[in-house]
Amino acid sequence: MQATGINVWAVMVLCAIFLGIGLLIGVNIKGNNAGHTQPTVTRDEFAAPLIGKTYEEVLSIAGRPDATTTVSGTDYWRYMGRTYNPITGKAETARVVFEGIRVSDVLFSD
Repeated sequence: MQATGINVWAVMVLCAIFLGIGLLIGVNIKGNNAGHTQPTVTRDEFAAPLIGKTYEEVLSIAGRPDATTTVSGTDYWRYMGRTYNPITGKAETARVVFEGIRVSDVLFSD
């Protein structure tokens, strides 16, 4: 009877180990996609809704930027891999340009 108890215990431990490994792999896979959950869209589809919008409106439309910079009082928010170059088809970076408190332009680069 003890042999059966040990076997059940060993099976339970192995199941717990495999479950833990499976969870870790799942978290890692999900984590790799974490900043780019939105699909890649055309330049116009990304830029058109943002022109003239405030910081808060851009956050609600496009989400948090991947990076931000300020140069000479102008804020730039970068969104990487959200749009694609229409000639090459490759993903590119969109830079949202704020003049004052509103978006004045959206620039694109590979």
